[in-house]
Amino acid sequence: ARDRLVYLFHYVFVDSIVNGTFDANLDGVPDEQHPEWKGRIDWLGLQYYFRAGVTGGSTVIPAPVSLTPCTNGIDLGACLQTPQPTFCVPHMGYEFWADGLRPILLAYSARYPNLPLVVTESGIATDVGKRRAEAIVRILEAIAQARDAGVDVRGYYHWSLTDNFEWAEGFVPRFGLFHVDYSGSYDRTPTEGADVLGAIAHARTVTSDQRTTYGGNGPMTPDNVTTDVFCSKQ
Repeated sequence: ARDRLVYLFHYVFVDSIVNGTFDANLDGVPDEQHPEWKGRIDWLGLQYYFRAGVTGGSTVIPAPVSLTPCTNGIDLGACLQTPQPTFCVPHMGYEFWADGLRPILLAYSARYPNLPLVVTESGIATDVGKRRAEAIVRILEAIAQARDAGVDVRGYYHWSLTDNFEWAEGFVPRFGLFHVDYSGSYDRTPTEGADVLGAIAHARTVTSDQRTTYGGNGPMTPDNVTTDVFCSKQ
């Protein structure tokens, strides 16, 4: 189930544009030839926020995919216990796991060795500035590890510069490097995440002090909202 989901979410579309083919029945073998599509991509942008479970024991997504993913707090048998409660993102109901980006970058690089990669979105919903800084440094550490392994990663874009309207969740989740006062003034105040990312961008490196303070895979600074049952089961 995991492999089928990865193929569906990660590779089917990119394979089509890179190779000029289409796998209509999702069996891993191209069924159609579309030479007019081939070579229409110069680089590939990846967006990364969370990890979640998947099961083949039930089939919310029908054949040929035949699986059920864990989706934002809806547990139909696919959700896994979070190994570290501070990784939960209560406003979104999923688990932040920075180290998961590294194997994804490695896998994309192996599948598309001539295609430069850019992390075009990554971030965390939180009101806690240090927690946001931790998310930034840990994601950059994962990217650095992938680059050290030979992956051609050209850049990283944080989501978001300011707090934003987040689809069905509205203005409640705060993803911004700058905190927005929604009470009426709409003042924008830099968070600790903005300060840290600004320092990293200015120095063009993540320092050892920043790694010690914010990095690694240990517990994160707790969020300031109560962790709900859905987040604890992601």
